[in-house]
Formats: sequence, C-alpha cells, structure tokens
Amino acid sequence: MTTSDNIKKLLDRGFKPSEIVKMGYAKSTVYTIYHKWKRQRIERALKVLDSLDSLIICLFIDVKESEILCKIDKDIRRFKIVKIKEGEWLITE
Repeated sequence: MTTSDNIKKLLDRGFKPSEIVKMGYAKSTVYTIYHKWKRQRIERALKVLDSLDSLIICLFIDVKESEILCKIDKDIRRFKIVKIKEGEWLITE
C-alpha cells in the first residue's frame, strides 16, 4: 500500500491532517492528499445530488469546517459551516 493510500485511509477513518502529520507523514504530502480527498468527496456528493430531485447532504469535513450540499428541483446550492466557538456556527454560501 502506498503512502497516499495510507493517508486516505486515515482521513476516511476521521483523522485530521494535523494528526496524520504527527504520525510522521510529510506535512506537504498530507495536505496535498487531504485537498484532493476533500474535493473527491464533494464531487461524489454532487453526482448523487444530480441523480435525485430533492436532497440535502451534509459533508462533515472536520470538527471546524463542514459543507452542506442542498438540491431542490434542479438547483444545487453549496453552503459552508464553520465553527466559530463552542455552540456557535457560521453558515455561508
């Protein structure tokens, strides 16, 4: 199994990039793979949304930032949810 595969599996299991770096993986490699992994998750969700009439999908990217993809009829909207502090979240389009 390649380094890239190992990092993707750790991300799939819920580890944060910073935690993976602490395991000894190169920071630049971890964050390069993380950004590709994150983009692929969003692309897969968009494909699912495209096949349905109405749906809301929430992608939990990490504990501080998540995304919501919302499709109503043919309109797909994307929202970011950012944790400001405990119990407070900001939703932006």
